[in-house]
Amino acid sequence: MNCQKLLRQVMSLMFVVLVLSACSTFLTSPVPQGQVRGILIDEEGHPFPGKNVIVLLATILDEESSKSQMNTSWQSTLDDSGAFLIEDVPSGKYCLIIFYQFRFLIVLDEDEVFTFEVPQNSGIDLGRVDASKVRPTNEQ
Repeated sequence: MNCQKLLRQVMSLMFVVLVLSACSTFLTSPVPQGQVRGILIDEEGHPFPGKNVIVLLATILDEESSKSQMNTSWQSTLDDSGAFLIEDVPSGKYCLIIFYQFRFLIVLDEDEVFTFEVPQNSGIDLGRVDASKVRPTNEQ
């Protein structure tokens, strides 16, 4: 019974990835309001292997502890160059979470959680984000 439930969850995630892959476009124009874009890279600076990667945003709830709340409304897949685009993001402070190899991983900057702010009435281009430094989301 547990295997069937796990299989259904995996199939649901794969469906979401396929739909998002079909709908994602990556623009070179300035970032419009409510968009977050960037490129995930590995430790060698190459595009992160993105065929089975989902990028999600999590709202920072507590600055001191970096506790966050994931919102699956703000997600994207990666294209072949490791680029992602997340739309309709309200202003606020966020961190990046990637779903990779069946695990949710929070992206780090050195030893701290990589955080950024989406300004009001604006989007943000994160540029190249090093995704080689991660930790499971359940480690606070």
